[in-house]
Amino acid sequence: MQLEKINNMADTLKRETTTDGAEHANGIEHSTTTVVTQLSTPSQPATSRFADESDITLLPPKRNRLRVAVPVLLIVALAIGTTYFFFRPVQGPPTAAVRRGTIVSTVETTGKLEAQTKAKLSFKAAGQVSKVIAKQGDNVKVGDVLAELDTEDLQRKLDEAKTQLDISKLKLQQAKEGAQPADIAAATADLNGAIANLNDTRAGGRAEDIAAAQAQLNQAQAKLDTVKKGATAQDIAQAEAVVRQAQAKLETARQPGTPQQIAEAQAAVDQAQANLDKVKAPATAQDLASAQSKLDQAKANREQAATTASNAKEQARIAQDQATNLVANAQDAYAKIRDDNAKVKGRDVTDDEKQAEERARRDMEDAQGKLAQARNNYDTAKLNEVAQVNAADAQVKEAQAALDKLKIGATTQDVRAAQAQLDQAEAKLNALKAGGTTNEIAAAQAGIDQAQEALNKLKAGPTIEDISQAQEGVNQARANLDKVKKGATGQEIAAAQSKVDAAKAALDKVKAGPTATDVQILEQQINVAQISVDTAAAQIGDAKLTSPIVGTVLSIDLDVGALVTAQQPVAEVADTNSLRVKGDIDEIDVGRVQAGQPVTVTLDAYPGEKMQGKIEALAPGATLKQGSTVYQATISFAPTQGVVPREGMAANVDVTAQRKDNVLMLPNRAFETVGRKEYVTVSENGSTRKVEVETGLTNATDTEVISGLDEGQVVRLK
Repeated sequence: MQLEKINNMADTLKRETTTDGAEHANGIEHSTTTVVTQLSTPSQPATSRFADESDITLLPPKRNRLRVAVPVLLIVALAIGTTYFFFRPVQGPPTAAVRRGTIVSTVETTGKLEAQTKAKLSFKAAGQVSKVIAKQGDNVKVGDVLAELDTEDLQRKLDEAKTQLDISKLKLQQAKEGAQPADIAAATADLNGAIANLNDTRAGGRAEDIAAAQAQLNQAQAKLDTVKKGATAQDIAQAEAVVRQAQAKLETARQPGTPQQIAEAQAAVDQAQANLDKVKAPATAQDLASAQSKLDQAKANREQAATTASNAKEQARIAQDQATNLVANAQDAYAKIRDDNAKVKGRDVTDDEKQAEERARRDMEDAQGKLAQARNNYDTAKLNEVAQVNAADAQVKEAQAALDKLKIGATTQDVRAAQAQLDQAEAKLNALKAGGTTNEIAAAQAGIDQAQEALNKLKAGPTIEDISQAQEGVNQARANLDKVKKGATGQEIAAAQSKVDAAKAALDKVKAGPTATDVQILEQQINVAQISVDTAAAQIGDAKLTSPIVGTVLSIDLDVGALVTAQQPVAEVADTNSLRVKGDIDEIDVGRVQAGQPVTVTLDAYPGEKMQGKIEALAPGATLKQGSTVYQATISFAPTQGVVPREGMAANVDVTAQRKDNVLMLPNRAFETVGRKEYVTVSENGSTRKVEVETGLTNATDTEVISGLDEGQVVRLK
């Protein structure tokens, strides 16, 4: 058909060019024949021979040859293109051979790197930050201190609690040692005093009590006489002097300060300004050296105080031991003389023997008194040792705190205090320059009014109320005198007797020593004191920010001088060696995923670096995220060389859900699903046929063929 069209076109062209001569017509015919020959021989290019013969041999050398050749060439080119389109080699559909190999099914997810062990840190107590020790990126161990709050007040409380604990322990020890002679003597003195008071109460008013009551009555009467007489000229003169002084004070308040006062106020301002500048300025080397020197001196003083107090305590102990020996010797001597006198037979004990026994008794009592004093001195020395060492420790801590404060620099609170002092000094200077304030003038005027009122009252003479009050004083004094003369009432005697009974009970208790209940009370006081010590120590511990884990400081948001509240998160520490990927597995894939499956991990920060790992855990419960049900997987992996995983990095995970080796497989494009069945198109010996197959594992590119095909068979692809 196409050849016929080309011949017709050639004939038409031949007729149109007859006027050009037979030779031209023959040339066209020859060209057309050449085209047909080439189209029938597809193994050679259709343009080569045609171009050679038409361009070189066929075109006649006449003047109209170019006009004829151009249309011919266009027609020939169109013919060649059309012929190639219809007669080009036709390629068949793509095919693939059934092959044997390994097929792997994967589940993909993304996630973030999270440390399995990490902690957000906060202070347990509120306070002002005094030290920031750690910084971001530092490696820390359990218990390492990252920052501290100011503990000056807490340390003082701890020292006080320790002192109270030591005192409570000494009281218990003293109670267990039993009653001391000095204690017995004191209780005896109290009893004797109570008995004397009871006897005086029973005996009625004593002469000295009557005299005292009479003196009070005389004084009240004199006051009454003075009130009735009215003010003297001297009283009025003194009141007028007070008025003049108040007026002078008012005039002073109205006037500005003297040059000297202003100069002193200006000096105070200059001093406050200098102090503020010093507070703001960092500590100089000289300041640090001076503070260090004070700390060294405080430490030396502490050692000296401890040594001196320990020596004093030891000397007191030795003196107590010596006094104990003296008492034992005196008791032995007295007992011997007393026993010897008691054994005298057939005659009376002589005066000398009686006196010797009395002297021995007095010597024994003197020795007992010295022992009581020695024990008291020893107890005092022990308390002094605790107090002196604690005081010296407090001075060392104060010097250490001063040095630390110099090293850290002034806090915001220090600067505010210095600024407040400067503001106060400037306010005082401005007040002196401007004169008294309205309040000061009002106060001075009130002083004048008060003084004038007192003067007017003196000039007016006593009122009926003044005389009545003075008379009441006289009446009370007279009633008291009558009471004293009359003697004590039964109730007063009973009260005095009650004091005697209480004093006697106290003496008996001292002699008997502490009861089991007394000891328990003292022991509980020690427990209470120990709790106070533990509480104060715990509060100091709460002022330290410590790491509960081994790890790296991810963040720490603290500045020296800043105020923080309790439980306010200020730092985060994580064990970067425990980094895991936290990824979500979709509900439709979770059935193919389980703990222990291998995975391939890539990090966005290290594209192309594939790292092997496994699923450590799969959450048993579901989580709803953005409307989808997912299960969180925890994935571990081994970083390749050069990869440094960091908290929060984005990760991509391919989970090897299932793997089969040495199975038959085909590309997914080979399969056609009809209903619930799978088919492929097998190509054999130039023909095709559809074959039902059973498929197995599949992934994004290939599907396992379980049955229906053999290895090597060729199937068509879609």
